Amino acid sequence: MTGFNPHYKKIADWTPKQWIGRSFPVQMRQEVIIKAGQKLEAGSILGRDGDNKHVLCAKLAEDDSEIGDGTETPNCILADDIDASVKDQKAIAFLTGSFIKGALLMAKGILLKPLGMSLENSVSF
Repeated sequence: MTGFNPHYKKIADWTPKQWIGRSFPVQMRQEVIIKAGQKLEAGSILGRDGDNKHVLCAKLAEDDSEIGDGTETPNCILADDIDASVKDQKAIAFLTGSFIKGALLMAKGILLKPLGMSLENSVSF
């Protein structure tokens, strides 16, 4: 006998979501609308515009001008990857929970330190 050989078969790949922290506080989820023209990854911090559609939260536009349409305020965290390149898409986002802030995805001008204080909902880091 040459040793233990369990003959395992690979049936799938799985990558853990390293941006999700502990299980308290409770992770509350909600369906949101992702505005067309975006391809976002899980863990993206989202802001909400006046039409109640979500985009990647940013405080500064590409030209470094300040954004003031409501999307500059962090609202929730995207739960899964979503491709809304062509049209608006429904997605699930976390309203509350515990997350590893260094692994979250954010756009220009968002600072990690004050983020926990500025989320509209109860999210801890």
